[in-house]
Amino acid sequence: MTIFQLSHPPQLEDVLALLRHEGVAAWLVGGYVRDALLNRPSHDADIVVAAEGLAWARRLADAFGGAFVPLDEENDVGRVVLRQPTGLFYVDVSGMRGGSIEADLTARDFTINALAVAVADGALVDVTGGYADLNRRVVRMVAPRTFEEDPLRLMRGVRMVATLGFVLDDATIQTMRAHAWRLPSVSAERVRDELLKIIAAPRAAMHVALLEQLGLLEHVLPEVAACRDVQQGPPHTLDVYGHMLAVLDALEGLWPWGARRDVWRRPWGRYRRPLDTYLHRAVAHEQPVWLLLKLTALLHDIGKPLTRTVGDDGRVHYYEHERVGSELAQARLQALRFPQKSVEWVGTVIRHHLRPLFLTRHPRVSRRALYRLFRDAGETTPAVALHSVADQLGKGGATITPALRRVVATIWRTAFTPDEAILNPRPPLTGHDLMALGIAPGPVMGRIIERLKEGVATGRVRTREDAERLALQLWLNWRPTPESDAE
Repeated sequence: MTIFQLSHPPQLEDVLALLRHEGVAAWLVGGYVRDALLNRPSHDADIVVAAEGLAWARRLADAFGGAFVPLDEENDVGRVVLRQPTGLFYVDVSGMRGGSIEADLTARDFTINALAVAVADGALVDVTGGYADLNRRVVRMVAPRTFEEDPLRLMRGVRMVATLGFVLDDATIQTMRAHAWRLPSVSAERVRDELLKIIAAPRAAMHVALLEQLGLLEHVLPEVAACRDVQQGPPHTLDVYGHMLAVLDALEGLWPWGARRDVWRRPWGRYRRPLDTYLHRAVAHEQPVWLLLKLTALLHDIGKPLTRTVGDDGRVHYYEHERVGSELAQARLQALRFPQKSVEWVGTVIRHHLRPLFLTRHPRVSRRALYRLFRDAGETTPAVALHSVADQLGKGGATITPALRRVVATIWRTAFTPDEAILNPRPPLTGHDLMALGIAPGPVMGRIIERLKEGVATGRVRTREDAERLALQLWLNWRPTPESDAE
């Protein structure tokens, strides 16, 4: 018999002490045991009791001043939410299935999750060979029925590979491929959560490729899977799918200040701290900028298959692929039940991801161009700039040109200094002032106000007289055909 004396957080130690005192047969199980044996921190624990799980969860919550949540009444699972100095700690208590702890463990998904440690004496219960797999760093299914019972386990297997740095064993790979068709039966919210955990982990591109190899990607992000074998012209050396994975990989090399430390020399080095703060900002609940930017890298060119054309000269073109890609990405994220703020954030970055590259065509970035970029991309603009760097590096053999370095530095300086005249221009005239000049309310007035804002940003409008002169000129000379916003 193997005995483990595991170290537990104080709140969990109190729970285990009460269970021992009451003499109830109980076991720590699942991911908590796995992570404890790997010396990984954990903020939750699973306990199986040879009694009523819901009743014991309520009793433990009452005993330690925690909150009780009936997590799954059908399967007799209750949650205890305990407070600790570093945040909340969750203890899920379930009634034993199958009449024994051995039967309970064999009903689990992967062998490394089918380990139990007795609360009474620390004895390890391992009926599936999970401890050996843990030492071999292998993710292996308990049985083929694993994926029939809950197809989300297909995604969970990849997530465990991504977060633990393990590999799938051959039999599990073959079985996952055979059951990939079952994934669409899982709720979108559950698939979304597993996808985000995979993308959040290091070497995300490799694990997205694993999703594709297992036949799962076409069910999760079919627009990404459709980019396979869509060839591109120079300077690209990869198909669209390979390029997006390369951009995702390049982004990880840029932040958090990873393999591409050489990139952060002057003039970018001074923006590392404000950029780090920006990347940790939450767009929606548990969806920070850095995570959505990784997702954007994976999606940014999905409009290319639908917009690919070949000119008379044989050159490949993808006219308006950024607009089409933005629409496709937003539709896919809505289908996966992402918060609307996240949907719009990703869509905005994709819609404008080429703008920094376009600005490199000019010897300097004009204030007018900067104003229009920040006006259109809003709070995503610093992320658009960082994405443009990764996009360049993902072209295969490409380097960061001096022009792109200059443009990105200008964008970050404007965002993080900040330049209020560009970020939030305030014209000296209001709508009431324009009406006093004889300008009628309506769409034309709105466009005049927009031009006044641009005038403030560029320095053309500095005084009230400047604003009145420009407003009257626009009003008198206006034509119904909208003017181009091209730089």
